[in-house]
Amino acid sequence: MENNRQENLLRELEEQLVKVFKQHPENSKATRRDRETDLRQSVRILCEKFGLQRLRNIKPKHIEFLKDEWQGRGLAAGTQHNKISNLRWLAEKLGKTRLIPPSNSEAGIEKRTRHARAGKSLPLEKIKEVLDKLDGVKDKAIVLMGRQFAMRFKEAALFRPNRDVNGNMLWIKRGTKGGRPRYIWLVRPQQHELLEALRKMVQGRNGNLVDRDKTWEQWRQAAYGRLREAGLSREKDEVFHDLRRTWADEEFKRLRDKGHSIREAAHIVSKRLGHNRIEVLRWYLPGGAGA
Repeated sequence: MENNRQENLLRELEEQLVKVFKQHPENSKATRRDRETDLRQSVRILCEKFGLQRLRNIKPKHIEFLKDEWQGRGLAAGTQHNKISNLRWLAEKLGKTRLIPPSNSEAGIEKRTRHARAGKSLPLEKIKEVLDKLDGVKDKAIVLMGRQFAMRFKEAALFRPNRDVNGNMLWIKRGTKGGRPRYIWLVRPQQHELLEALRKMVQGRNGNLVDRDKTWEQWRQAAYGRLREAGLSREKDEVFHDLRRTWADEEFKRLRDKGHSIREAAHIVSKRLGHNRIEVLRWYLPGGAGA
């Protein structure tokens, strides 16, 4: 009898999960698949341990139990990071954003070991040097979009300047990491000037910087080669991602000058870069901006 009750509870919880997944079909297929598998597993554990009946009834004690369970199983820090991120995603969709702290360190998750290259801002002279070595206006535009709009290479290439704009906001949704859309606010004259130049560079509402007579992969490989020759390469220790880091450094300082605390500024910058956790700024800003 008890087993039947638990099976019914679990079935109801899974139906609630499916509803959330259908209402928020964001991110790549692989990300959605992994998230759904992970959350189903977590919900099953909570149902078996606490008799949880509704997703909205998840409380801090449930999160603490799951973390203890992960640690008891000896899961790697990276795996725990992914699991808490998925739970944070669910909490956000349920309107319970305060259920899990935005920082993994505050949530009690051990830091992952990363061997990422340290953040590096590019001086104006270096960016000008790269631009001078590029002949094509589209290649120059890609570089400037990384610098002025904090876009990744693919985001810049697929951005539609005649469509993905709402007043002073750019909607970055194509080519984003994990399929997470975000907004960038235009707060500097250089950004407005670049947007106007881009609008003249492409045709129609759906126009972007990718050559129409080439596949994405053909165009990407050729563009990467030209950027490497211009000086943006690992061999030179100055890469395209450093353009985003340069934007992040400038934006963080601007927000601090406006009166935002270090933590507030770090949170805003991380969101505008397309990340959910401020710890990521360790790989963008000198000193991690206190993240």
